[in-house]
Amino acid sequence: MALATLDETAKVIQSIRFTLLSPTELRKLSAVEVQAADTYDEDGVPIVSGLMDGRLGTLEPRQKCKTCGNTASACPGHFGHIELSEPVIHVSFAKLTHRLLSITCRNCGRILLTEEKIEKYRARYAELKERLNTVPDAFLDEIIRDAKKTQQCPHCSQKHILSNMENRQHSTRSSRRVEPYG
Repeated sequence: MALATLDETAKVIQSIRFTLLSPTELRKLSAVEVQAADTYDEDGVPIVSGLMDGRLGTLEPRQKCKTCGNTASACPGHFGHIELSEPVIHVSFAKLTHRLLSITCRNCGRILLTEEKIEKYRARYAELKERLNTVPDAFLDEIIRDAKKTQQCPHCSQKHILSNMENRQHSTRSSRRVEPYG
């Protein structure tokens, strides 16, 4: 009887990157577009393009998944997507989205910093990334504070208008509390 030896080579993971998928990538990876809020029809059969569509996986022991062909024990399950009629901002990114939009020109879409400042910040960013292997939040906050001071876009000369939320924060005329209903 011969003993088999495994030749294992150690591999080192240099980095891991987590990102969000774009809507196009999500649609490509999605097993089904869910269009119906119902699960089963009158006969107890899963509704096609519904919440229990067979392409999302199966719960029945002997039934095969319509996406991978495996039974319930081997099928990992597959995700679907819902097409929304209006864009929705993910609640976890709402504050960041607002901060970024507040330093972006509404006319040309560029950051409200001069080319000289952009180059200065770009050089500091590269230096911090090289030295610390990360960029501190304080550096990004500094860029945002600097850009918020701008009254006119340095690229297209459009006057920068504060958003409604920023106007409310800067306004001291009214101390009346705004209630959601009435």
